[in-house]
Parts: sequence; structure tokens; C-alpha cells
Amino acid sequence: GVQNSQRFRIVRRFNYYSSDMDPRELPRPHKKYPSLELPSPVEERSLCMPQNGCHCHNCKELVELTECPICTGGYQRGVTACDHCGNVMCWSCAAKMPSCPFCRRPRPPARNTALERIFNKLQLPCNPSRLDSKKQSSLTMTEHVCLAKKDCPWTGELGSLAGHLEADHDISVLVGSGITIEIGGFRSKVRASDKRGRQYTVSLACYASIFVLNISLLKKKMRLLFTGASSHPTQRFGAWLEVDSSYRTMKGIMPVSTQRHKQKELFISCDGLLSPWRSNDDVVRMNITIRPLS
Repeated sequence: GVQNSQRFRIVRRFNYYSSDMDPRELPRPHKKYPSLELPSPVEERSLCMPQNGCHCHNCKELVELTECPICTGGYQRGVTACDHCGNVMCWSCAAKMPSCPFCRRPRPPARNTALERIFNKLQLPCNPSRLDSKKQSSLTMTEHVCLAKKDCPWTGELGSLAGHLEADHDISVLVGSGITIEIGGFRSKVRASDKRGRQYTVSLACYASIFVLNISLLKKKMRLLFTGASSHPTQRFGAWLEVDSSYRTMKGIMPVSTQRHKQKELFISCDGLLSPWRSNDDVVRMNITIRPLS
């Protein structure tokens, strides 16, 4: 029943002598085809649309031409055109501007009813459907790389990244936005870092994202490396850090990049965390909290 109503509506749209014809348009005669083959009915012909696999120049450019160049919206509320430069814009944008935004003439654009009749006859997808299709294509085409090692050849979706980290790299992904790391015997480990380095790796899952923090002790320096993979590529995140020892407390905010092949590093001098008046081992605590940046 739905298909029949749609077909009936399309047939009436192409019938120039129907009763619902625009009275401002002159009736046009039927076309005469010189060939012996009669044209197929409208309902049997495949419409020239991008959804049907058409990649002609008109289908590619028509959607962009029917968008307002100022607000990138449609012309559902009306079309206005400048009588000097000929540029068009939607009725809502023209009502907010005292002059033409293209040629800067003080006269506001006038309504163009001819373009309105043309746009009303076109079969165009609405803006929400175009935006949803772009979002779905971007989400399905996004592939994430391994956050543990650069030379790891793994690529896949965000949902399978946690399983890869646990199965192939023995990294347990903890659900939460904060974690506290304690490094015992810090003074002894700093002394041994000249010959042998140490490495600690933790992973957090929060805000529909997965973050990996790599802490390494080498040459009396502590390096913090943050990597992340998110389902929201435009969202920015930051790590609130608090490094606490018996001698000093350091606080700061470090940005965390969720884009591919972009990593943020932070170097902290280990001598600044050790007391010069004590020789016993110390415990260093690191409080890390992931938060979205506004």
C-alpha cells in the first residue's frame, strides 16, 4: 500500500496537466520521441539518485547546491537572492542580516519564488539523514591500532581492543576513570635505573574510550606515556596527575591524545622526588584521573 501511494505521487508530479499544477507555471506539451522505442513509465525507470548507485555530476553537486552557504541548512523556509550579485541564501539567514553578506550592498536580498518552485520539485534527502549516514560511515570505517606497542600489527574496532590487550600483551583493562599506582623501594629502583630500566603499564576504560599509561624508569628519569582510543574522535581528554612522595608533591594536567600515531610524553626527574637528607627507600604514589576537556 505504501509503495503504490508513492508511485501515484511521483506520476502526478510529472504530469503537467494534473489538477494540482502550480498556477504560476505555464502548461508544457508532452515530449515527442523520434525513436521507435516508447519511453518506459516513470514508475519503471530508475530515478537518477545517489542512493541508486548513480555517480553523475548532477547527483554529486545537486545536494550541495541546495544548501544555504551561510548555515549549510536547507531551503525549506524559503529562498532569497540578491538582486545585485545573484547569490542565494535561506530566508532565516536573510532575516538576520541588514545587507547582502556577499557583495555588502545595504539592500537586503529579495525572495526568489522561481528557485523555491524548483527546489520543491527536487527529490533530496533531508539533512538529518545525510548527517546520520556520514556518522555511520565514519564509525564503521574507524580502525584503531594497538596502544601497547608501535610495532604490533593489530588493527580493529574499539570493542575488541580490550580483549587484544589482555590476550596478547597481558594488560588488564580496568573499568574506571581513576587509579592509584604505588612504587615501593623507589630510591633503590632509581639507582638501578642507570643499568636496568623498569616499566609499568596500566589501562583504563571510561567515557567510551580506552587509555593506556606506560611508566618507565630509566637513567634516573621517570617517563609517562599516554595513549588512547576513543569512539568520539573530536572529544579531548586530559589526565590529572598527582605524584606524591615523602619529600615533594607534584600536580599537573597532561593532555591525552586519542588520535592515531599521536602520543603525549612527560618526563619527571627522579632526584626531585627523593629527599637529600634521607637514605632509606621511599614510596611514590601516583594518582591519575582521566577527565574530558571542555
